[in-house]
Amino acid sequence: MAPALNHPSGVTFIDDETLGTVHVDAATYYGGGESYTRSRTYSHSHLHGYNPRKAPAFEEDSHLRKRRMSHDEKAVTAPRRFLIDVEETIRVVLEQEDTDGDFQISVTDVGPKMMALGTATSNGFKTFDIRGTYMLSNLLQELALARDHNRKRIVLDESRLTENPVDRLSRMIKNSFWHSLTRRIDGDGLEIITADPKNRTGRVNPRIYVPHGEPAMAEYYRKVAKDKPHMNLDVQVLPEKADDPAFVKSLNSKPGILALAMKEVDGTLKGIPFIVPGARFNELYNWDSYFITLGLLVDGQVSMAQGMVDHFIFEIKHYGKILNGSRSYYLCRTQPPFLTDMALQIYNQLDRSDLDANHAWLKRAIQAAIKEYHTIWVAEPRMDPKTGLSRYRPDGLGIPPETEATHFTHILEPYALKHGLSILEFSEKYNDGILKEPELDEYFLHDRAVRESGHDTTYRFEKRCANLGTIDLQALLYKYEMDIGTAIREVFDDELEMEEDFALAPFPPSVESYGRPLSTRERSKARAQTSAEWFARAEWRKGIIDKYLWNESKNLYFDYDTEKETQILYESVTAFWALWAGCASEEQAWQLVTKSLQKFEVLGGLVSGTEESRGKISLDRPNRQWDYPYAWPPHQIMAWVGLERYGYLEEAQRLAYRFLYMMTTAFVDFNGVVPEKVFSPPSVRSSFADLAPQFDAVKLSHLVDAEYGNQGIDFKMVPREGFGWMNSAYQVGLSFLTTHMRRAVSTCTSPEVFFGTAAGTAQAALLTGNLPSTDPLGLAMEALQIVEDVAVSSPPVLNFELRHLHAVSPSAHVVFADVPQHLGLLSSEHSQSHSVRTRRIQSWRPPSFALHAQARAHSMRFGQSLSFPWEEDEISAPDVEDRLTLLELAKMSNNAYLDYNETGWYELGANWSVSYPFGWEPDADGFRGHVFATPDNATVVLALKGTSAGFFGGGGPTAKKDKLNDNLLFSCCCARVDWTWTTVCGCYRGGWKCDANCVEAALIDDSLFYPIGTNLYNNLTYMYPQSDVWIIGHSLGGALASLLGATFGSPVVAFEAPGEKMAAGRLHLPSPPSTLHITHVYHNADPIAMGTCNGVLSSCALGGFAMESRCHLGTSIVYDTVSHLEWGVDVRTHGIVNVIEKVLKDPWQPAVEVGREVPEAHPEEDCVECYSWEFGDFKAKDKDV
Repeated sequence: MAPALNHPSGVTFIDDETLGTVHVDAATYYGGGESYTRSRTYSHSHLHGYNPRKAPAFEEDSHLRKRRMSHDEKAVTAPRRFLIDVEETIRVVLEQEDTDGDFQISVTDVGPKMMALGTATSNGFKTFDIRGTYMLSNLLQELALARDHNRKRIVLDESRLTENPVDRLSRMIKNSFWHSLTRRIDGDGLEIITADPKNRTGRVNPRIYVPHGEPAMAEYYRKVAKDKPHMNLDVQVLPEKADDPAFVKSLNSKPGILALAMKEVDGTLKGIPFIVPGARFNELYNWDSYFITLGLLVDGQVSMAQGMVDHFIFEIKHYGKILNGSRSYYLCRTQPPFLTDMALQIYNQLDRSDLDANHAWLKRAIQAAIKEYHTIWVAEPRMDPKTGLSRYRPDGLGIPPETEATHFTHILEPYALKHGLSILEFSEKYNDGILKEPELDEYFLHDRAVRESGHDTTYRFEKRCANLGTIDLQALLYKYEMDIGTAIREVFDDELEMEEDFALAPFPPSVESYGRPLSTRERSKARAQTSAEWFARAEWRKGIIDKYLWNESKNLYFDYDTEKETQILYESVTAFWALWAGCASEEQAWQLVTKSLQKFEVLGGLVSGTEESRGKISLDRPNRQWDYPYAWPPHQIMAWVGLERYGYLEEAQRLAYRFLYMMTTAFVDFNGVVPEKVFSPPSVRSSFADLAPQFDAVKLSHLVDAEYGNQGIDFKMVPREGFGWMNSAYQVGLSFLTTHMRRAVSTCTSPEVFFGTAAGTAQAALLTGNLPSTDPLGLAMEALQIVEDVAVSSPPVLNFELRHLHAVSPSAHVVFADVPQHLGLLSSEHSQSHSVRTRRIQSWRPPSFALHAQARAHSMRFGQSLSFPWEEDEISAPDVEDRLTLLELAKMSNNAYLDYNETGWYELGANWSVSYPFGWEPDADGFRGHVFATPDNATVVLALKGTSAGFFGGGGPTAKKDKLNDNLLFSCCCARVDWTWTTVCGCYRGGWKCDANCVEAALIDDSLFYPIGTNLYNNLTYMYPQSDVWIIGHSLGGALASLLGATFGSPVVAFEAPGEKMAAGRLHLPSPPSTLHITHVYHNADPIAMGTCNGVLSSCALGGFAMESRCHLGTSIVYDTVSHLEWGVDVRTHGIVNVIEKVLKDPWQPAVEVGREVPEAHPEEDCVECYSWEFGDFKAKDKDV
């Protein structure tokens, strides 16, 4: 008799052959009961598979394995599987590998990137190492999915962790992402949709608007409201003309979702499902839906795609147009037209078993497109009768209501001041038409037009969009005309009767014909539509495109300003939409491909426009997300299809490869991310770093340095949705690749290597095998070096402009906010730049970036320093012997405390305004500051804010965490001044004894500012991979700047900073042999910088600060203000304004007398601190307080 198996309850043993396919969706893979395999043993004594308390080994540690992998199977005779405790492994993975706390495992994390898992064949007794970012991030994703299915323990196939990334991403898009992005408007789906936070009126009741002429639908929603009283659903019926501008404006105070198409199922109505662009959306969007449809068709989801066209038909019938989005405030606005191609693509994939139904469906779609064409795109105000060009020019009154409340503050403020009103009061009177401001009307006309174009925002359209006949819109309408003509001829026997009555637009257009009353125009039902008239319209449009938009000398299409009657020479990649539409001649296509394509093609695909056209990015011209250097999925797909259409398949494949390479690299390196858009770098050097999506978004992509940030990147552990048109771009792009290309993309082979088109030193390095480091810390460190073969001598004086605010989000992400542009309508003075003299200094760099990263990880995890031979380097740094340089840096440090709207700024104009990002709210609590850069981005200055709190009273806006970090960093032992103090960590053991290991751990775990600072530094060097980085700050900010400088070797100038040498030792920083690149500037009347603000009765102690450290890294420039200015030692002299106004503003006479501008810098010698304390390994049981 076989022995009985004593296995855990609820666990079923299964044989290998019953496991089935490994790479299935999560519901199938994890949907069954918990299982063990019995391919080797029935023992289950080691359920966890590894010891979660076992720390990873580094170098000389005694527990290193004598022979790598010797404890694993000697030969793999069957697919490897792991026996895993789900919750415990999630905990350990995050604790060990997620060093930035974002619940993702990415290349920016500095964990050991190695974890041992117990094999299922040994029931966890033997282990196997999971190594690298990709496998570990996949492990975290699989564990999250198992948790979703309530699994406590799983047997996980290794092949799910090593799955080909191209196959994995494509599978996730097809089987998971589309499902997660699916919405439906009916009783079941409405609870999610109406809870959308975009209703910011404060009204509790959600609202749905039902169109006129749908009584059954209105009754259905009233019944939903009655049957689900907890929803408090407000059902409203719109008037027949729902897009009247005055009526739409009246809805601003009561926004709501718009009803969409429904179908009858089992005697009731049911919403037709649709796909939203991203997780945060709940409404149907216009041109997003077209590109989403292309991906759905690739994945065989024809029914879903067909339903989205049904919604567009419904919108045209009831709302007069395909809306920007299905919300009340979009009733006047549409977006780029794609309906005809969308419908024909779907029609060609419909089931041929019912041709009559297919025919009827396409007929409805084409009829709707004809109505949209005549009543929207070739009707005024969008039609310019003088040229015949159509424009993005929507109706609308007042301020667009869908933006954040403060979005237009900087625009409205001058007008509010002009009328002596608050911004809110002015907004109300302006919206109500009480106050007239024609310039403001013009501004909002163009603002609405930019939003209608889909390209919001870009300098291409700045203050002129409504006047432009754009190449993209003309190409789309040419495609409409050709598609409608082709459908009528091929499907409807060259005759199509219209079922709705509306006025037809005059053809050909002229000022005279459009000047006649609408009542005199031909009606749609007066005669049947024929193909001939549509082909004539297309031919005529091709003629005006050539006349107004084609530029023979520049080999490119350009937009045409119908008011100024001139081409706008902004080079836009939408010029290639002419190839997609088919309106370019063979000669024009050849010129586009051979002469102009190179202007837009970069490492990661096609950028939106050229850098030259975008212009200089500066203080008053921040980045716009539809400009260079951003790459968007619609532009890629349109170009691929257009190039293939004209026979340029190799070019289409090359561009598809580039974009998919960039997506795949981001997916592999950043925990499976699929962002909305990507920064598409022109060079190999920046490729790996800039692929990273930003953390916000939006900004949760500070790395996507534009005004709306990046969607699709803010998730925990596992990506669930991606982003709609990025998902589609991947699926469509794969259809362009050969098998060889697909394999190369899956190994993240650079396009420059694959196509052999490298040029320049960086590209040549790839071809010769000298690949740049993909390690994030390595890239950050590389950014500090001078590359000898491309570097030029730095100028003696650099001019810096404020570029970003930086702060920390509530989820502990470092976020950046672009400095907003100056007021666009009224003239304003530019702020003065900060001029700083430079010098060359000797610094240090590690011999290996991997070794440096390992040392940092070791110090953070084990509280031990690893030594290695640093290499000497020469870098550019501030000239600290120049008084004016110190003065400018001090002013920049001062401004790091302040928002634009606060007083106390130095050399910045008064017309600054900004919407608060995370960390800059008036009641914020955290780490923040500014980023300055030279106009060419060659050098970047990171300014860190110091302690905001006043020593007495309520303190500043970030007082709580400032004080916590001050007391952890600069006290001898957890701010234990005497028995009356509450310590900030539990390391005091009584009798002036302090547990050294405990206080070091507290500094790492609780002093958030240093690890946040290192994350900030890494992120900054991703944004500026070729730039030198300097770090400056005052007080706490100066000390943190010094710690970062000691970590990365960057030049530092710190003002009035408390001694940070003790904290550096406790953090076990992998510091270089010398820290002379760090310069402290302070005066001897400041007890904080001098280390004398201690003791029970000191000013610092009375304010709750234990400022007991006194020793500084690097060198110190000490001003003798006690003797020269006769200052008394007083904490009130600590402020940076004192330093600026009374120390640095004028020549320092004692230094002048010896032929210098500033006192000479000296390293501190024989510095001792905390001499009355005893530090050691004192256990908690010895505590005696």
